[in-house]
Amino acid sequence: MLLPQRLKQSSPDQRDIVILLDEASARFPWELLEDRWSHQGRPPAVVGGMVRQLKTVEFRIDPLHAFDNTVYVVGNPDLAGWNAFADLPGARREAERVREVFGRAGYVTGEAIDAQASEIVDGLHSRAWRVLHWPGTASMNSSWRRRGRMRRPSASRAW
Repeated sequence: MLLPQRLKQSSPDQRDIVILLDEASARFPWELLEDRWSHQGRPPAVVGGMVRQLKTVEFRIDPLHAFDNTVYVVGNPDLAGWNAFADLPGARREAERVREVFGRAGYVTGEAIDAQASEIVDGLHSRAWRVLHWPGTASMNSSWRRRGRMRRPSASRAW
C-alpha cells in the first residue's frame, strides 16, 4: 500500500496521530499498517494512539454529546455458533482492561464482553455514551483486492 509522504515522515516519531480520511481511504485498516520505519517494528496504533476521522461534506452542525463521563466497552462478542471468526481471548482481555482503566478514572462503565448481538445493541442504546470502545474484525477475500473494499461476511447477519 502506498502511504502518504507525511505519514511516512512522522512514523519514526512514535507519536499519537489523527488521520483525516475520505470515504474511499477510510475502508482500509489503518490501525494494522506495518511500520517498517520504526525502531520497534510495531504498528503506529500500538506504539502511540491513532484516531481515524472521516472527512465528509454531510454532517450535523450541532451534534448531540454525552455530558457525563461514560464509556461502553464491547469485546469478543458471542457469535452464537457462527464460526466465521475465531474466539478472541485477547479482545476479551483488552475490553476488560479498557473497562478497568476508565473505571479508575471515574467513568461510569457499561460493558458487553462475551455478549450476544441483542445485548450489545440494547446496551448501546441504554444511555448516552461519551466513549465507545468497539473493536471490529473484518473478513477479506480476493475480490477485496480487486474492488478495493471489504466484504461483509454475510448479508443476512445482523450486528
